[in-house]
Amino acid sequence: MINTIILVYFVAGDKVFVIRDVFPHIAFFIIAAVGVGGPLVIFIGWLHYKKAFKSEADIMTRQNPFNTKIMIPTMLALVNYMRKNTTSYSDYQELVKLQKYIEHIEKGGKLDSNWNSDPS
Repeated sequence: MINTIILVYFVAGDKVFVIRDVFPHIAFFIIAAVGVGGPLVIFIGWLHYKKAFKSEADIMTRQNPFNTKIMIPTMLALVNYMRKNTTSYSDYQELVKLQKYIEHIEKGGKLDSNWNSDPS
């Protein structure tokens, strides 16, 4: 990575003189490149991972619907068991919401992290 930054500084600095005016020493350019480029690359990677993971889950569901047919009744049975044995009202409400979401998927609904069980 440091080789790329040095190469960009010297090659682009010969063509674009503004780079040499803004960053008179290579150390300033390295600090700026790492300070801005590092978080930017991490953010772009996180967005890519988020999109790729959602796409992969959708593809796996379409490729092997048998898993979905087995997993949904199993999840519903587990949620029903947990609802019967919970003591906290907030936990109970979360389990009811989860049960509605699983039933939504069972009816052919889309897997969506922004799904709302109370459409208004």
